Amino acid sequence: MQISCRKCRALITVPSGSIPKFCSECGTSLSATEPVESDSTRRQTASKAEAWTVTRRPSSELTDPEKESPNQSDHREIGPYRLVRQLGQGGMGSVFEAIHQETGQPVALKLLIPSLQGTDESIQRFRRESQIAASLNHPRSTFVYGAGEHEGQFYITMELMEGGTLKDIVATQGPVETGRAIDYILDIIDGLQAAHSEGIVHRDLKPSNCFLDREGRVKVGDYGLAKSFLGDSQLTQTGAFMGTPQYAAPEQLLSVDIDERVDIYALGATLFYLLAGQPCFRGSPAQVIASIASETPPKVSEFTSRVPRAMVRIIAQTMEKDPARRPQSLKILREMLLPYSTRGASLADVGRRIAAFFVDMAMVQIINSILMLGLLFLGAVAGISQLNPINPSKTLVWIVLPIAVAYFALCEHYFGRGVGKWLMGMRVIGRGSESPSLAAAMLRALILPGLSFLVSALAGVFWLDNPFASSPNFQSIAGQQTAIQLLSSSLMLICMATARRSGGYRGIHELLSGTRVVRLSGELEFRRIESFPITVPVRVNTDKVFGNYRVIGRFDGNLKPVPYLGIDPKLERDVWIYDELPPLPGPETDRYSTRARRLRMIHDGRQGGQDWFVTEAVKGGPLVEILQQTDCSWQAVRPVLLELVIELRDSATQGMLPIDLDMHHVWLDETGRIKLLDFPVVTARLLNLQGIDTTKETFSTGPTRSLPPENGLLIQLLSRFIEHHEVPLHVRQLLEELRKRGEEPSMLAYLETQLSESADRPANWNWDDRLGVLAVAGGIEVASITLLVNLVGLACFTIAFHWLSLLIVPTLVGGLATFMFGYCFNGGIALRISEVAVLRQKNLRPASKWQCGARNAFACLPFVLFASWGTLFITSASTFEMEPQIKVGLMLLGQLLILLLCGCIGLNILLSLLNPARNMIDYLTGTRLSRQ
Repeated sequence: MQISCRKCRALITVPSGSIPKFCSECGTSLSATEPVESDSTRRQTASKAEAWTVTRRPSSELTDPEKESPNQSDHREIGPYRLVRQLGQGGMGSVFEAIHQETGQPVALKLLIPSLQGTDESIQRFRRESQIAASLNHPRSTFVYGAGEHEGQFYITMELMEGGTLKDIVATQGPVETGRAIDYILDIIDGLQAAHSEGIVHRDLKPSNCFLDREGRVKVGDYGLAKSFLGDSQLTQTGAFMGTPQYAAPEQLLSVDIDERVDIYALGATLFYLLAGQPCFRGSPAQVIASIASETPPKVSEFTSRVPRAMVRIIAQTMEKDPARRPQSLKILREMLLPYSTRGASLADVGRRIAAFFVDMAMVQIINSILMLGLLFLGAVAGISQLNPINPSKTLVWIVLPIAVAYFALCEHYFGRGVGKWLMGMRVIGRGSESPSLAAAMLRALILPGLSFLVSALAGVFWLDNPFASSPNFQSIAGQQTAIQLLSSSLMLICMATARRSGGYRGIHELLSGTRVVRLSGELEFRRIESFPITVPVRVNTDKVFGNYRVIGRFDGNLKPVPYLGIDPKLERDVWIYDELPPLPGPETDRYSTRARRLRMIHDGRQGGQDWFVTEAVKGGPLVEILQQTDCSWQAVRPVLLELVIELRDSATQGMLPIDLDMHHVWLDETGRIKLLDFPVVTARLLNLQGIDTTKETFSTGPTRSLPPENGLLIQLLSRFIEHHEVPLHVRQLLEELRKRGEEPSMLAYLETQLSESADRPANWNWDDRLGVLAVAGGIEVASITLLVNLVGLACFTIAFHWLSLLIVPTLVGGLATFMFGYCFNGGIALRISEVAVLRQKNLRPASKWQCGARNAFACLPFVLFASWGTLFITSASTFEMEPQIKVGLMLLGQLLILLLCGCIGLNILLSLLNPARNMIDYLTGTRLSRQ
């Protein structure tokens, strides 16, 4: 399938109909609607004119690659680089650690082996590798600085990865734990997705091509055999397999048409290697190829018992011989693997967990009802004419309790979750990120809900068999109902008494069983800012050149220097070119920083009388513009600010802070990562943003108070975000604290600590969060107050024996109880457990205790009254002696109140889900709800 960019008119071939987000030619979003003419034709002509020159070598100098010494190039000089040591060797080239002799920059230098120097096909394939790798400027792909030729030796200059490869990890440490292995694979998926979105299939993915950086994260490299769907059929050797057979898909060995699913197969084979410590198939290359083509891959569980069953199935699915039976995209595979990652989950708050528990208990009741109906049906078929009444307490012990324990234990052991946790996006894990063992899952279920059922049943038996309870009224009303409802709720609260954020919200049953519940994240590392406007430089018609770099555009701004947009002719990629240079920050030897959050310097052209240099081109936009114009959540912005804090701290320590630092120095690239620019870039959109002074930003909070630039920058960015977005209460409190600490050098360290510790803190307030609060309120707060009201109402009715006592007393007791719950717990027990704050709507500050009490009374009292009145009317009519007309009237009135209760519950749920922050009660009391 082919699509055309509406801006540059480039034709892009897309595999399997998966449309990339941005044009590979000009970086414009492919959702753009206004066609704008571009000079893509001139760009292609320039690329062809700058094709690599082939320097032919005499055949007498060519050697057999198998006989070439891998160390023969040690300590040689290749262009401006001095080789230090060899890092590895492949079929096309050797990789060396090298040092740029002028700048001291360490790099990885890939050299085309001498035996291939004299063939056009090898040189063009080597050239294509550099261009493909250079086109993928992504945090999970190795960065290419440049490519060239020196005395007939072709080379590619790449980012030096100091952490080795995944193959080195297994060779030195053995098989990798499941969660850590999944983390590595998810990093690889991130890098491959960037390639697939550009129509590029790697084709040679394997552990030795997956490199680790200083932070232990994986980057994909070595695109020597990558296939671009833009057309490279002339470089394919018909009938010859190229690659590593242990990780090659069957269709790749058969030299048939391939697509991105060969990389999915290689991902499964790589994951197999990480978990088992050895490849799926072993032996000579011929034996491996024959096994892949004819044999079913063994299961990873045959080599290790530590892998969850679900993970065994996922690996087997990715390595299916038929590509149609594999996951059809990297996105699908990532969603399958994410629950097992250590980075793919956050802490599950108590409110969400209680909501999931109630849903699971409803499933238990459904299963129990189906079983009971089956038993009754079998009894009827067997000819039993009269069935004895079933004792509710014995039913709890012998039927409901085993069903509940089996449901929770088996679902959490085999699937990691039941229906409730699946709906709430949660999962139970044991050691590492694996599903709990059967013993651990059984212990969890025996404590909760098993212990709750057991104690409630024993209490019911006690009340039924108590010789002192001679009154049948007391037995039926105050005994069994009170014991079951009150003890069930109390035991559940006791089990969750230890659930604090500092302890990972782990209850007693989880501490004893060594398990915990996590909330699955929607993104790989964190929720990234999505769909923000990409800044595209203005195209210009000019013959201006800087060395070999030709200018095709520039940014529209009023701050100097304004970077030009240029083309690297050898790598066919965009670059930024700076001239009119003011002083650069920091020592000259530190300008070639390899930190991912700073612009990578590609070429220094200040020699020879010209004053310019070249950096990577960043597809993205100014962070302040994105924060003001993008509908992004705090969960997406928090990791971005944390990255910025870390970079500002490191830059300040090394004396590398940009001169006259302001908000225009901070960019966000298209992958959602921070870039701290050496010079400010002001875009046309930023010039039009209200409240932005593009001439100068001074960082102060008062007329005489001046802050360090890095502190003031962070305070202003956080302030602008809060002005345009709804944030949790603790974020507003954090901003107030930063303003107090603004002049302190330790503010960066304090902010870094706060942002890091709040990574697992719930921040969103969506419909599912609101549903959790409603479940807690209904299952604990309303239920307990209703039970209290029922007991008081029945006692008064027994004494006064007047129906008015069923209305007046519950109203007074229920109103006082709901108000006091809200007053004492700042909105109620449900909000306190769920870590939700009640705020004033006008100034978004915490509401007073009187407001919290009134809000809780308005919110809970109708449900308490309807439930208690309905229950008391029906119970009284069926228990006490009274006139038949009164008894029928009370029964009808009770049923009507129960129907009204159900209607109010449904309406409240609907309104709360439509607007989680404010429902009818909040409009009456002038409040709103927010995360603490």
